[in-house]
Amino acid sequence: MIDYEQLLTSARPLILSASGWRKIFAATGEEEDASPRLLPEDKALVAVMIAAFCRFLTEEGLSPNAATIAVATDSRPTGPAIMGQVVACLDATGYSVAVVGISAAPEVMAWAKEDSQVDAFVYISASHNPIGHNGIKFGLATGGVLDGEQASRLILLFKQLLDDREQALAAIARSESRDEERVRSQLAKASFFKKQALDCYHRFLRRTVTGSSSDQEADKIFNLFASQAETYPVGVLGELNGSARALSIDKKILSEAGASLFFAGDKVGVIEHRIVPEGESLDPARKLLQELHAQRAEFAIAYVPDNDGDRGNLVFAGKDGKCRALEAQEVFALAVLSELAYTRWLEARTSDRSPSAKLAVVVNGPTSMRIDSIANAFGAETFRAEVGEANAVNLAREKRKAGYTIPILGEGSNGGNITHPSAVRDPLCTVFAVLKLLLIRDRDENPGLFRRWLRASGRQELYREDFTLSDIIASLPTYTTTSAYEKRAILRLGNFDHGALKRAWEEEFLSQWETRKQELAERFGIVAWEERQYEATYERKERGEAGRSSKMTGGLKLVFFGADGLVSDYIWMRGSGTEPLFRILADCRGDDKEREEYLLAWQRSMILRAYEGIR
Repeated sequence: MIDYEQLLTSARPLILSASGWRKIFAATGEEEDASPRLLPEDKALVAVMIAAFCRFLTEEGLSPNAATIAVATDSRPTGPAIMGQVVACLDATGYSVAVVGISAAPEVMAWAKEDSQVDAFVYISASHNPIGHNGIKFGLATGGVLDGEQASRLILLFKQLLDDREQALAAIARSESRDEERVRSQLAKASFFKKQALDCYHRFLRRTVTGSSSDQEADKIFNLFASQAETYPVGVLGELNGSARALSIDKKILSEAGASLFFAGDKVGVIEHRIVPEGESLDPARKLLQELHAQRAEFAIAYVPDNDGDRGNLVFAGKDGKCRALEAQEVFALAVLSELAYTRWLEARTSDRSPSAKLAVVVNGPTSMRIDSIANAFGAETFRAEVGEANAVNLAREKRKAGYTIPILGEGSNGGNITHPSAVRDPLCTVFAVLKLLLIRDRDENPGLFRRWLRASGRQELYREDFTLSDIIASLPTYTTTSAYEKRAILRLGNFDHGALKRAWEEEFLSQWETRKQELAERFGIVAWEERQYEATYERKERGEAGRSSKMTGGLKLVFFGADGLVSDYIWMRGSGTEPLFRILADCRGDDKEREEYLLAWQRSMILRAYEGIR
């Protein structure tokens, strides 16, 4: 058995957040190490993590011997070893365990939400982080991870347990006294529970992408998809990079919509390029789509998921035959356009559905204003939360309770979308958003989705019967936005006090505004500004500490106005709660890279000056 100091050493780099807990679990400590081996102290750390979760479950009324916990993993190498330890610890505490094995995150979360026999889940993953990383996502039967308040309570329980030498070592001892034969028996049942999870996820996703309340309603829409695909063929490339999606429902459900399919990287666990689906990670899909499109023109879209399969970005073939990756903000805008148009289409199609006067979209602070433009066209509002998927999910729940219809939400800056009633991102929902735009065309005096969008945005004359995905993408509102994954979007600082840095930055901005406002007006037409701050589910249009809570860690945005009184640009920043860095972003109306670069460079310089002032 390891000693207490080894446990503390193992726990030191562990990042604890609402979206999950993670660190490098590869035995060498190298983040690109593909070894499946765990160090003894890391296995012990997992035991303490699960002991804390068991205490949390008990507080939630889910006591041992009366609750079933689903356990699944993505496809990274250390997953099986961590899963075995998780199963042993849950079993030793008295919980029933339903092992799903390798599973996409939306799959196991949908199962937990829809199947009454599952009360909670433990999902082993480090999402888009490099292959040597791993971690755990925790959730109840809500369809997603723990909300912010629940996650904070669980983190506190873990820290308290870790600080209690006797209790921490007792948790480790329980895991080491496990019944190996019993654990092997539970792991061997994975195929049984995997089938249940797949069947449940399949039915749930068909209802989700069609906005249906029953399987019968979903069947009608899928029949429409398949029928339209005979007239307007569409091909989809899935470049899965060995992810957990290789063992999910992708091929089945996409074929049911009538799409032609080609899959690559679909051997689970064979991870051939960077896990994060951004930048160079999209090159293999781009090159393969280029080849496919040259042979069969209907192949115009490819998707690339991360390892746990809850997020994916897109590549598309342009009119010139050349393929390019869509930016995360463009992907989200495309999905929002589709889901809002689809909501209005459903209202017109169904006699008992009247148009929603309270239609809305929920996004995070650094989501591009192109979403506001799309929402406005459809008579919808846009609500913003702090960065963090759980914050967007919680804000959407609050707004639904207030009577709003919210078909889609998400974080445009991070990619992916959440389609109601799902509570987690799903690349299949993103792909289906595109398919709906391509396949739902004018029918029985009910305009299709693309025509609805052009009418709503006052550009009906651009509609053509033979439109393609390129036409839809070209019709998106034009904005120039910093990618969240560019090097220039990240400032690496030493340790700092979030509140002090924000105060110093606000003083710096006021000083620089006076010296730059003439240049900003003459060069960019910027004549006024407003500060907006984001914490959890709140957006506060207040300057200074009046707009912040005691944590001081939320996002901060400066919105700029033109002489017409309309918002033209914004600059945004947020310090990481887990690392000594600041993320920054600029969003500008129009196609103006020089403008975006100016505003981002200005933002960077103000933060650095503020940081130097508080060191």
